[in-house]
Amino acid sequence: MRFLKRLLGLPLSAAPQPDAPPVIEPLGSADLQRLNDWLSWRRPHDGRLHDIHALDGFLAGVAVSPKATTLGDWLGWLFQPRPPTRDEWPFVDMMVRRLAQVVFLLEENPAAYVPWLESHKHLGDRRAPLRMWSRGFALAAALNGSAWESRRPDAELERWMRPIRDAADQPDDAECEFGLPTLKRAVFIFNGCRQAG
Repeated sequence: MRFLKRLLGLPLSAAPQPDAPPVIEPLGSADLQRLNDWLSWRRPHDGRLHDIHALDGFLAGVAVSPKATTLGDWLGWLFQPRPPTRDEWPFVDMMVRRLAQVVFLLEENPAAYVPWLESHKHLGDRRAPLRMWSRGFALAAALNGSAWESRRPDAELERWMRPIRDAADQPDDAECEFGLPTLKRAVFIFNGCRQAG
């Protein structure tokens, strides 16, 4: 099953096709609010992932990474040096559910991908949700830095990565130079490059 293997970071070769698509319940508004509040308090990875938009960008980056990333890899990297406690696992479960939703959409219908900053504008950092998403995506790219670097000669990929990288590096009060259509197109392009690779 391509979807499950990709979610777990396993090789896609010889993946059997499922009889029916998996049912993935999207997070409701109450869960997203709880997750956002927890992120603002827990501030994973030195505070760089402090709202749901940064988390959503990070999970999108994991989903389209040129190198398959296991759950243990990204969770361990994200929560270093202190792993999640038992009380925090419900929030980790929310993260995994969102990643599962993103991976499934990108496998089945990439054009249907909708970032949380489009569907839940009222949550997170309202000043710069695009910048927060970009910082999360850049954080995921750093997790598999060598794999992304190996793709830099690809002019098409670099064309779409550059504005995300620039937005991630700018201060909070700087105006973001790209909009939501560019972000969604970039994810579409990165996903196509991943599948082609």
